[in-house]
Amino acid sequence: MPSIRVNGLDHYYEQAGEGPALVLVHGAFVDSRLWDPQVERFAAHYQVLRYDLRGHGRTGPSALSPYAIDTFAGDLAGLLDALDIQSPVLCGLSLGGMIAQAFAVRHPGRLRALSVFDGTRSKLFPEVPAAREEGYSFGVSAWSGFYAPKGVPAAVRGALVDALHTAFNSPEFQKVCEERGMDAVFLDSPEFRAFANEQAGFFETAIPVLLGGSER
Repeated sequence: MPSIRVNGLDHYYEQAGEGPALVLVHGAFVDSRLWDPQVERFAAHYQVLRYDLRGHGRTGPSALSPYAIDTFAGDLAGLLDALDIQSPVLCGLSLGGMIAQAFAVRHPGRLRALSVFDGTRSKLFPEVPAAREEGYSFGVSAWSGFYAPKGVPAAVRGALVDALHTAFNSPEFQKVCEERGMDAVFLDSPEFRAFANEQAGFFETAIPVLLGGSER
């Protein structure tokens, strides 16, 4: 069973094919076998890497508690270093999409492209008129939607941050937080405003980004 020690834990991984690097990151409560059909197809054109996340599948748990997105993003960075993988196309599904986005933000120069499917998008986040008027058609979401080519006008970025702040403080979102036992107090604070402004920097990505989702 191929494994490599990263951040104090042996991570299970598999590689297949030759060519540009393609890294696949699975979602929560599954493991890298989720990608069997994709590996079969893409290994003809790419060097495909898939691995089991910390606490999942054949990688198994660790003594670290609690896990965080930064934990998984750090594991991914360590895995790429250990395997000497340069400039991959990074693809994440669900939780894997959140990990991929966190990695892209923390290591913007290490990726060739980014693909995120079924990230934490929500219908509570509407289209932003100011963005649409300037010719940009995308909605605001918790993570997905913070991507566009370089050169997005400051006014559009500001409108998106405002819309994000408003959506997070809407009665609908507060209700979702209550139903899920989440603490929404932070979302109505100067700290959140600073966080939202920081995330607006995602617009300055210079790599191709593909966002996808499904209804179920």
